[in-house]
Amino acid sequence: MKKVKGSVLAPFAKTINADKSGIYDTILSAEARETVASHIINSAWYPYEIYRECFEAVVSVVAKGDLNICTDWGREYSEKILGTFYKAALHQKDPEDGVKMFQTVWNNLFSFGSVSGNLLPGNELIISIDFDRDFETWYYLAMGWIERNTEIVLNQKVKSEFTEKSWEGAPMTKIRLTW
Repeated sequence: MKKVKGSVLAPFAKTINADKSGIYDTILSAEARETVASHIINSAWYPYEIYRECFEAVVSVVAKGDLNICTDWGREYSEKILGTFYKAALHQKDPEDGVKMFQTVWNNLFSFGSVSGNLLPGNELIISIDFDRDFETWYYLAMGWIERNTEIVLNQKVKSEFTEKSWEGAPMTKIRLTW
């Protein structure tokens, strides 16, 4: 069974619980509503399906499907996760070490999928992600997360773009980072 740590579910649960309009009651399954109503423990594992359902609901309601907002959330999440749980990543100054740290963070947050990096000449890094292939909105969050993670490691502005998209049929998603 695919699982995620509570630390990645908690921000979505918090957003859902803060809403008083009742919109999430019409979107989420009973199991998802019950899960987010409980106390989410950052270090505990939760079903991936609940995470995805909550993620998609919040993107629909709050971001109104705007993928740029998902990227911005990824950038914010990178700062929070690195500053709170994985402070050692802040001391990495080499892009390859940054990728290794990101892989460690990944393995601590997701029980499945993989991420790898290939450093190319000319200040370019290709990140390959094998995750939930058709979860497009999540990949935009991931792009922002990886971009900001790399900026923190290198202490300089980074640009990112998709070069392959699994939700469009590629075997995995690839993100090019340049600085």
